[in-house]
Amino acid sequence: MRHLPAFLLLAVVAECTVFPLAATASPSPDEDRINLWPVMYKRGGQLSILGPVFSISDENFSFRPFFAVNSESGKRIRVLYPLSEFNPGSGPNWIGPYLWGPGYNMLIPAWSHRKEGENHSFWVLWPLIRKKEWNDTRIWWAGPIVGTLSDLDRTAPPVSVSSGGSIAKSKRPTAVPSSISCSFP
Repeated sequence: MRHLPAFLLLAVVAECTVFPLAATASPSPDEDRINLWPVMYKRGGQLSILGPVFSISDENFSFRPFFAVNSESGKRIRVLYPLSEFNPGSGPNWIGPYLWGPGYNMLIPAWSHRKEGENHSFWVLWPLIRKKEWNDTRIWWAGPIVGTLSDLDRTAPPVSVSSGGSIAKSKRPTAVPSSISCSFP
């Protein structure tokens, strides 16, 4: 334990000799590189100051954790990331638990709404209340108390489940029911 200060001093000196905080020559053909990391690093059009805190390039600008803009694959703006992110035009966007984008918005876990053309899905207090009309499927339920599922593809026979738990089917074999109705007392 009494040798610990000497060991720490030796480790710091060894670290400084292996990774000096001075400009280093670049063996690569990229001669405009300046490496004073973690204070500053510059290579081509990229500049970083204080490690990842401040950086700027042709595609990015950031002053972390307060603000960052990335335009490599569309524009993405982050403010106090990970608390918020904005992707203008393409989504997803969020501020805390509120998310939105093209065709959807939700406040987790209070509600969710999604729409694509004529199809839509809506949740309130997940998983208690749900309404969904998607392609040929219609679903509605209120918690574990009552609900319906309808498949508008009429090639399959109807299936119904009553509160007694019995299942009634027609003689035709099928893999997909055309209608399920559930109710509990």
